[in-house]
Formats: sequence, C-alpha cells, structure tokens
Amino acid sequence: MFVHRDYANKACPGDYLYSLHPYIAQEVNKMLGVTDVGRFVYKGTDFSPVFDPAFYAARNPDLSVFGGDADLLFTHFWQYGMNERRQAKENFNVIIYRMNYTDLNTAFGDNWFSYYWHYCVCGKNENRIAA
Repeated sequence: MFVHRDYANKACPGDYLYSLHPYIAQEVNKMLGVTDVGRFVYKGTDFSPVFDPAFYAARNPDLSVFGGDADLLFTHFWQYGMNERRQAKENFNVIIYRMNYTDLNTAFGDNWFSYYWHYCVCGKNENRIAA
C-alpha cells in the first residue's frame, strides 16, 4: 500500500489512517492466505535487508525508551527513521546508497523511503553497494 506522503511532501491520507496501514496490510494478507511474510514488513515489503533491531537500537541511543523491543523499533524506523536517514543495519547506509547511484538520485530525490524500499526489492539483488 502506498500513499501520497511516500512520494511527496503531503499529509495524505492523514495520521490516523496512516497509522492503521500495518494492521490493514496484515488483515489483507490473512484474507489472501499469505503466511510467509517476514517479520519486518511494511507496505508489503520485507525491510529486513535494511533493518536489524539490535543494530538500530545500538546505533541510536535515543531509542532506548523502547527497551530493545524489535517491533517497537521497527515501527519507529518506518514512521520516523527512514525520513531521518537513520542507519538501521550495518551493511546499508541510505546516504551512501543515494550518493553511489545517480539513477536513484534522479528518480527519488529527497524521498528517503524510496531508497530503502529500492534496496530491499531491487538493489540488494543487483549487488548495489550501500555501505
């Protein structure tokens, strides 16, 4: 599921509905009989290639309020961390990824979510360098 705010500086669809997206995706997956979804899935994409909860917590001491809870850390990552360009896995640095590939920079500009997403669905399999 994608919304306007993923691609442009907009508040659409609103914070309340936006906060329900993980739940909606989970329920749709149940209806479709999808059971092999990874743990760190957001908007239908497994973000485990760019997210490691232990690394994220250690790298960002301000997140100690989550007590190392992997699910809370992942929620923070997709709600705030991506837009803040936080590094959440040792082998993926979004700033390096953007700087290494002009094609991505041209396509995504300052839409940081798209760089994380691209690496998960394409870049990793293309052996693109991100660290």
